[in-house]
Amino acid sequence: MTRFSFTLLFVLAAYFGSNSATLEPKTVCYYESWVHWRQGDGKMDPEDIDASTHEIKLLDEYLMKQLHDMEHFTKHKGNAKAMIAVGGSTMSDQFSRTAAVEHYRDAFVVSTIDLMTRYGFDGVMIDWSGMQAKDSDNFIKLLDKFDEKFAQTSFVMG
Repeated sequence: MTRFSFTLLFVLAAYFGSNSATLEPKTVCYYESWVHWRQGDGKMDPEDIDASTHEIKLLDEYLMKQLHDMEHFTKHKGNAKAMIAVGGSTMSDQFSRTAAVEHYRDAFVVSTIDLMTRYGFDGVMIDWSGMQAKDSDNFIKLLDKFDEKFAQTSFVMG
C-alpha cells in the first residue's frame, strides 16, 4: 500500500507540478526491471513502453544488466521523458548516510548525473523507502543539491 500511495503521490505531483501556464496530461510509467523475468502477460521489456510521456525506471541490480535496452528506449523516445528511480524498498538503506554527509551528497549527485548523461536519461526520482523522521532535513539537503546541479542542465526531478 505504501508503494501505491507513493507512486500515486508522484503521479499527482508530476501532473500538478508542471511549470507551464497550462497543464498538459502526463502518462507516467514506473517500470520495475524485474518484470522482464515474469512469465505470460506480466512480462515486459523497455521496448514494450510506448504510451508514456514520462518513464521512471527503478535503478537496481537488475537494471544494470538492462541499461543497453534502456539506452535504446532513450534514443527512440521522441518527446517522452526517460527517468531513473534510485532507491526503492531494497536499495534505500544507504540514503541516510549519503544524505547526512556533504561530500557523499555531492558524489551521489555527480554520479547520478554521469549515469543519466551516459545512458540518455532526462531525470531522476529519489525513491527513499523507509525514511526516518530524523532524515527529513538531510533529504531536503540532498534534493537541494540535485536542484543546484540540475539548474545547470536540462535534467528534471521526479
